[in-house]
Formats: sequence, C-alpha cells, structure tokens
Amino acid sequence: MSRRWTIILITVVALLLYVIMSGMWDPRRWDMYYMAWQDTVPVSFYGKVVDMHGQPITGAKVEMKLFTRNPLYIFGADTSLSDVHYKAETDQNGRFKLEGVRGSMLIIENVTKTAYQFEPPIAGGGYWDTVYYYAGPGTPPPHRPDSAHPIQFVMETAAKENAQ
Repeated sequence: MSRRWTIILITVVALLLYVIMSGMWDPRRWDMYYMAWQDTVPVSFYGKVVDMHGQPITGAKVEMKLFTRNPLYIFGADTSLSDVHYKAETDQNGRFKLEGVRGSMLIIENVTKTAYQFEPPIAGGGYWDTVYYYAGPGTPPPHRPDSAHPIQFVMETAAKENAQ
C-alpha cells in the first residue's frame, strides 16, 4: 500500500472514531429517525373561513404549523420534530389550502382579518380543536382531506366582542 493511501485510511478511521466517541453517531437515533421518517407522509389540507352566518370571508390570513421530522436529530439535535410555518390567504369563497408538503401533524394556529376575531374551538383535554394528524404512532385516525368539503373555521365580528 502506498504512503498516500495509508494516510487516507488513517484519516478516515480517525474521523469515524471521533464521530462515534463524541456521541454524534448513535445507532439508536438512526433507528428512531428511520421509524419517524416512515411517519412523515404527504399532507394536504383544505379549509374555509366563514362568519357566524356561514358567509365566506375573503382575504383572511391563515397561519399554520406543520410538524416534520428533524434530519439533524441523528447528529444530536434535541428533538426529532421540527416545525415549518406556512401562511395562506382565503379566496373570494373563503377557501384556502396547503398542498405538496410532507409532515405528520398540522396545526391551524391563527386566522386574522380586520374587524373579525378567531377563537379556536377547544377540544377535550383543553387543547385546540385545530390539530390535524396525518401519521405517527399512537395518534388518532389520520385526517382525510377533502377539497369538496373543507374544514370550516368560524370568525366572530370584533364589534360583538367589544359590546360584551
């Protein structure tokens, strides 16, 4: 073996030993990440923002948070989840959508529009009822998006709040 190849081999072995000894290489993390990646699926969401009378609200801003798997977890990141924020604006029919992304859980965090307020409904256990699961171990049945029947989000007029 030439001197050059010996130096390359020693360098590669030293680098691998450093990665293993420093804790950057944890085979349990690789397994967990692989299993977690299996739980990341294509996500689509269709929503509609309406007022208390069921009329569509045009131009409402919708803030969403999509949870995905953190690829840096295998190298020592604190959590296997990372979140990505998305924004959408409702069209003339009050509709908005999120398509072409991957994740495991979506939260509709807020809906805003001048002269209106959004109060997320509270589900059992005190959590917002704006969480939609797509995949993951131990989660409720996955959300099945349907563009013909979007999830409705009701906004109240701000004047009603001020009158109370």
